[in-house]
Amino acid sequence: MGQSLNIQLGPLIWAKTMDDAAYQNWREELTDWLTKRQVPPIANKCLNQLARPALEVLAQARQTVAGISATSADVKILDLNKYDNLASIMDDILAMDSFSLAEYTYNLPGNKHPGMRLWYDAPGGSPQITVLLFEDVHLWRVDINGKKVSWPTLHLNLSGDQPSPALPEGAERFFSPGQGWRGAISDALCLPVRLFHNS
Repeated sequence: MGQSLNIQLGPLIWAKTMDDAAYQNWREELTDWLTKRQVPPIANKCLNQLARPALEVLAQARQTVAGISATSADVKILDLNKYDNLASIMDDILAMDSFSLAEYTYNLPGNKHPGMRLWYDAPGGSPQITVLLFEDVHLWRVDINGKKVSWPTLHLNLSGDQPSPALPEGAERFFSPGQGWRGAISDALCLPVRLFHNS
């Protein structure tokens, strides 16, 4: 479904990567913004016990993208996801093999439009949400089979009481060690800014 972040995201990306100091300063602002606000919950009337952690992930993602837009004047994220509608059909979604739960388009300086997708599936019977990175959702790159090229940046296992984060190969360098799943999803959703924003 994607490639390792060990990928050669190539000179195209690495030439555009945000300066580490600028990124860390901005991430501190974002963390402060998120800390001062409660995450508004998404109502859950579902029977499937996986609905609660899945909706918690969606609520945290919604809050994080709002925070990214609020703390960076030249970054705007298009969030057209219908969270309440998703919640109302979550039992049906969780019965499927896979489903796109949410999609975000990042509008960055220089006419760059990377995207993120929260993808539900259950490989080997283990339900999870994977955060996928797309280089540009206006100019899709495709592989030799015509599939959109994406990179998994984070897996959130939904089997326990709380989502449990796991990092795909090569993603470790982009995440703060020892943090919980909420911090991990914030790191994942900041990746388009970190990788594609010229500071």
